[in-house]
Amino acid sequence: MKKYLNLVALILLTLVFVTVFPKNVLAKESLTISKWQVDAVLARNGDLNITEAITFVFDDDFNGVFREIITKKTDGIENIFIGEIKNGKFSEYQKVNKAKNGDRGVYVIDKTKDKIEIKIYSPADDEKKTFRLSYTVKNVAIKYNDSGELYYQFLGKENETPIDNFTIKITLPDTDNEDFTRVFAHGPLNGVINKLDAKTYEFSVTDIDKNVFIECRIVFPRDFINLSTNIKDYDNYDNILKEEAEYEKQLIEKAKRKEKIGNIISYITYVGAFIGLGALLFFLLIFKRKKIEIIEKSGIPDDPSPAVASYLVNWYINDKAIIATILDLFRKDYLKLTQKETELDEVYIMTKQREADEYLLSHECYFHALLFDKIGNGVEVSTKDLEVFSKEHNEDFINSFSAWKEKVKEDAHRKGYYDHSKKRYGIVFLFYSLLIFILSIITLAYAENSFGSITLVIAICMFIYGISLLLRKSDYGLEQYKKWLYFKKSMNKKKTDFSIAEYTEYEQDVSLIYELGLGLNKKVDLDTTDITLSSNSWIFWYILFMNNDRFSNTITTSFQGGSDSSISGGFTSGGGGGAGGGGAGGF
Repeated sequence: MKKYLNLVALILLTLVFVTVFPKNVLAKESLTISKWQVDAVLARNGDLNITEAITFVFDDDFNGVFREIITKKTDGIENIFIGEIKNGKFSEYQKVNKAKNGDRGVYVIDKTKDKIEIKIYSPADDEKKTFRLSYTVKNVAIKYNDSGELYYQFLGKENETPIDNFTIKITLPDTDNEDFTRVFAHGPLNGVINKLDAKTYEFSVTDIDKNVFIECRIVFPRDFINLSTNIKDYDNYDNILKEEAEYEKQLIEKAKRKEKIGNIISYITYVGAFIGLGALLFFLLIFKRKKIEIIEKSGIPDDPSPAVASYLVNWYINDKAIIATILDLFRKDYLKLTQKETELDEVYIMTKQREADEYLLSHECYFHALLFDKIGNGVEVSTKDLEVFSKEHNEDFINSFSAWKEKVKEDAHRKGYYDHSKKRYGIVFLFYSLLIFILSIITLAYAENSFGSITLVIAICMFIYGISLLLRKSDYGLEQYKKWLYFKKSMNKKKTDFSIAEYTEYEQDVSLIYELGLGLNKKVDLDTTDITLSSNSWIFWYILFMNNDRFSNTITTSFQGGSDSSISGGFTSGGGGGAGGGGAGGF
């Protein structure tokens, strides 16, 4: 099914871009930058010494190139040296006050209030040239009472030249207290951060379009820039970390929303339900469902597993389904939880109680083996083990988690929640809609009348309905889906300040576990000092986790993919508040 969906979607998107935007697709830039390498060294006085090697690719006649540098939030630019690297040798250019087109080997600097523009005269035609620029950005780092900060934009939205590869290497003045240092970057989301050594970090991005900024932010011990005069008389370390955490949170939420929209595309299929097409109406009639009467009752509708219920109701598997799966395995006596206090943190340990067997679904068996056999030592696994494994074997960890989610979906299908008998009709609708789509594009492009628009709407409706047939729930699945929706709605209305007796009753009812799996994450308004429940009861751990985010954050962060404690691991889409900026181009 996924193969057909991906194929049809790819063809449709390709046709849209090629037919509707042919000029944008086929346009060729007359000037691009194939490689932009930056070496930046932070001095103890807060200056940033920068050397850039920029390789321009000329596909037309040019008199030279320019480099624009924004100087806001700095004390300006000094010590500028320009030259060209040719056949591995560096040839220095001379600074002049004036130059004209056709001159070579010289450069001119034009300074204004907030920027400087360096024009490098070097005529070129259908060739590559690499220029090296070195300069000092004065007093750019800030010294707070509790930390130091370098927040600098190496490429600004002013840049009008596409870049294939952009690499920044930043070297700090010292290596003391590495755990204190935090590294972040803002810009394209395909950017990657690597730690080269104790005080050197590398930021790399590929395929950078016009008007895109790239900035780096490093917070470090204030003694690194002990000679700096750019002093802010307040603490700012925690504020910076909170600000960056918010950027990361927004990025994760955006990715989740994007995934959810893709998964619930079947809901959009009903938009075309009332279109007066014979074939569409025919299949709507013959596949019409009988009215399902839902008897309202308390408790869970069924006991598949929290993850399967999450997939059935939400069309995706949320982060809380992981915690719910652990609690459910605890309830079924396949693992036990204990807590261990260390000097630095709280560590939670999961201990295997028995082997996975035929009473578990395949995704539960896989999850059990992933925890104890792959990550743990075969008997137990701790939250620290999860953190270490997710960092050292990040790709393997993410692939294993993805495989678990696929097994959840497979189990949902094995439970009979989906109707596979309608797939062949869905495939016919998809490919027939592709034919109509091609015809409508041709009509719009050449006939220039409204009929093409009508056929385009018809094609879209057929495409959506085809997808609905591929993802169609069975009558049983739809019934269970509605029951789970009622359950979710009713649980969401429940109060959060339960008594001990009321929580004790839940030991015979797994509603709370399924509530968590469906994404309802309510804090428990309960005085834990009055709890007399044993730690051998899953309800004890449920209450503990709902009032302490440390365990759930550790689990979900690990399953989202680990990262170094001092390195974000990638770029975020926030920011834009750093000093510097600017770009490069030709003239």
